[in-house]
Amino acid sequence: MIDLLDSCPSVFKFRSFQVPAAVKLREFALKQHDEMPGALADWVERLKTRLVDATSSEPQPPSDFRRDSKVGCECKYCLQLSQFLADPTAQQTQIPAAERNRSHMEHVIYSRGLDIQTKTIRSGSPYSLGLTKTMASHDAAVKQYHSDLKLLNTLQ
Repeated sequence: MIDLLDSCPSVFKFRSFQVPAAVKLREFALKQHDEMPGALADWVERLKTRLVDATSSEPQPPSDFRRDSKVGCECKYCLQLSQFLADPTAQQTQIPAAERNRSHMEHVIYSRGLDIQTKTIRSGSPYSLGLTKTMASHDAAVKQYHSDLKLLNTLQ
């Protein structure tokens, strides 16, 4: 059974399924037998090791405004977006573009999960897509780090 959990990580998610299941199985085994079977103890130790590795250091904020600049498209608008993302000093920019191209850039940003907030700037012709770099990935990593600390505590 435990081998099945390990062999299908996309079905039996580590944090949301395996750790809670391990906690319940451990409690059940200890209540019924005052000890854990070897396979269960080994699995719990493997889960602990993964969580210890995940919590070895708290994620640090970026040292500048440079962000992942791989957008997966090489149109002229996405090239401007990539240049903005790679710039370590720029936090905001505007890219003038027709509505179709602004929508395209927004789709790229959201589908790639880029750390950017967008806003249509309704002055000038064509309107511009206002871009502001965020710390969303860092914030999510810090949240996951603290969640992993709690999960590790439940396995101790």
